[in-house]
Amino acid sequence: MTASPIQTAAWVNVLARCGIATTLSLAFLSCTPTGLVERQIEGQLPRYIGPAARYDVDIEGLRVRTNEADRIVMVGERVRPEGSPIIDQLTLTLGGVQYDREAGRLTRVLAADATASVSAADLAEFVAQDPNIRSAAIALSPPNRLTLQVSPAVDSFPIPDGINLSVTGELMGSGSQVRVNVTEVRAAGFNVSRVAAQQLNQILNPLVDLSDLPVAMTVKSVSVNDDSIVLTVTGDPASFSQVIR
Repeated sequence: MTASPIQTAAWVNVLARCGIATTLSLAFLSCTPTGLVERQIEGQLPRYIGPAARYDVDIEGLRVRTNEADRIVMVGERVRPEGSPIIDQLTLTLGGVQYDREAGRLTRVLAADATASVSAADLAEFVAQDPNIRSAAIALSPPNRLTLQVSPAVDSFPIPDGINLSVTGELMGSGSQVRVNVTEVRAAGFNVSRVAAQQLNQILNPLVDLSDLPVAMTVKSVSVNDDSIVLTVTGDPASFSQVIR
């Protein structure tokens, strides 16, 4: 049955009011003290996390009178540290935070922890940027194993031209870096010389380096799933204070 013009007009009016109500609700939520602080901090995230494609902030336990919060979670997607592969997602969790709303910045951080993930595809693309390597493909296997198929540049390694290298190693944290301990290098099914293995160790390491991020970070653990390397990281609150001041 076709609605009458009066019925149609009534529905349009209802939908319009609902739309206005929804817009006002969203605006109200974003204008709460927590929402305002989140937006202010979000605008500062390039200083805390570095350049990224997208940022987000979530605040828990905000106390407006003292400008303190129990926890602030900052998320950066597609973070681009200098001299390191793209970090697909970096989640930085801060505890014991105090915030200056007038200045629009954090003034105290008592604890900082993070998790970061780097995809196998992004890591392979980063490795292939080395002038000694023409192309690379990476396979990961739990708990922390990496297999790298490398097509070397001509005259880069003591092997015949056109022969690809298969590199196997274990991932580990070392300060702000993720390194691979190369355990085996094979070419056309044969083990290659120790010289080639040492050369690959120098070329590949560090695989990931967080030292260019604004906050000093230490890699505590490294694990892998089918398509990503996952890092558990601790941030130095003192260095964070240096950044925010």
